[in-house]
Amino acid sequence: MHFSFSAVTPVLIIFCGWIFSVCLHEWSHSIIAYLGGDISVKQKGYLSFNPLVYIHPVTSILLPLVILTIGGIPLTGGAVYIDQSNISSRWMRSTVSLAGPTANIISAILFAIIYRCLPIIAPSNSSEIVLNSIGFLVFLQFYAAILNLLPIPSLDGYGIIEPWLSFSQQKYLRNFGTKFGLILLLILLIFIPNFSKTIIDICVQGVMGLGIPLRAVGEGAQIFSGSTSKAIFGILTLIMLVGFYFHHYIFNAYLRYFQSGYKFFTAGEFNKALIAYKNSVEQKSDFFEGWKQMGLILHLLGQYEQSIAAIHTAIKLSRTDWSLYLINGNNYAKLNKFTKSAHDFSTALKFCPKNPFIYNDRGFALIEEGNYQLAILNLNMAIQLANNSTVILSLAHNNRGYAAYFQSEFETALIDINKSLNIDPSNPYAYYTRGLVYLAKELNYAAKEDLTRCIELCQTVVNKQQSFQIQEVLQKATVQLEKIL
Repeated sequence: MHFSFSAVTPVLIIFCGWIFSVCLHEWSHSIIAYLGGDISVKQKGYLSFNPLVYIHPVTSILLPLVILTIGGIPLTGGAVYIDQSNISSRWMRSTVSLAGPTANIISAILFAIIYRCLPIIAPSNSSEIVLNSIGFLVFLQFYAAILNLLPIPSLDGYGIIEPWLSFSQQKYLRNFGTKFGLILLLILLIFIPNFSKTIIDICVQGVMGLGIPLRAVGEGAQIFSGSTSKAIFGILTLIMLVGFYFHHYIFNAYLRYFQSGYKFFTAGEFNKALIAYKNSVEQKSDFFEGWKQMGLILHLLGQYEQSIAAIHTAIKLSRTDWSLYLINGNNYAKLNKFTKSAHDFSTALKFCPKNPFIYNDRGFALIEEGNYQLAILNLNMAIQLANNSTVILSLAHNNRGYAAYFQSEFETALIDINKSLNIDPSNPYAYYTRGLVYLAKELNYAAKEDLTRCIELCQTVVNKQQSFQIQEVLQKATVQLEKIL
């Protein structure tokens, strides 16, 4: 195979330009997440333009090679792991997802400026091959932006709308996206010609809008689609694979374990996630995010003492992360150590004074302590600060109803619990709480229906592998239902 200058040049231009755009895409996600409250992205290395940080084994390596094999253009992708729980605003979470496609449009504009200015500032380096390659690169940026804006779970388009869905819808679609999102995208692109044609037509309009001749895009695509160009691109992708191997398996193995743990965590496989996070801190003992996530997983598994130990280690590494004190506040409350619990919740609020999750969890801890009036005050604040977040609103209304139940204010309790279920009809905690209220009102048939529904929800595919707290409410609902039967 003859590797001439005319074959190598366009591939290098497109490859380097594309890698730059991938870095800008993922960096944009990260910087917006950082500004929104997820400071973990800094320690994960995402606030940089190092492409090895963003490499993902599927989107960066496997998928491009598959596309190359079937005759397509093997463009790589990246991935970042954003901790959405640190971003309370739904608008900000949507903005985090929107930032990626926006970065592709910005890249298209930058490349278009280079296309227009290069013949003026460097006429000797402005051969037709170079300009055609840059023109094709502009087209690819529009193509990437539009693909990412599709509302398919795992793509940015879905990420934009996800915060506005109910909690149950989010859980179902996230699980669907993990398993089938990429397959659905490939089916649409390969087997539905009109779908691909529509995307290309939109890209053409964008390219023309930036003043790039379609002839340049077409000739750039023709050069790049040749077997020699694809072979060169495949070689460059394999070089990235080698870089990925050394970065993740030799120099930064802790990140590999951490990303694996995140994958298991989002799938609800907490025991596997715990093993991965333990491996990450064994590889790097001062890895703050590893200790933090391990503490969270231990809490979700009901191992509260071990969770406290892991969180204390994380606190030594970063004392200003409010989520650490939130986790330990919940740990101490579960152990009935309410003085320590109150101290940690207060510390969390000192660092993040308007966070509804802290007020909600402190309110629930106060219910467990028996301080119902103060609990209601905290839950009122959670609802006030929730910014229409379906997750926190459903939890806080249910918890406020739970506090009213303990004060025998059953009608007030039902109002709040029904609000919780209107917001999230699949909230098992709300069905359990309403079942308790109906039992107290001696409405056994209604109580039986709600407790049965609670048990069914706790045993769904989405919930059956979930936290120890889900298993707790499952056991409590079963005990209450047995009393009726």
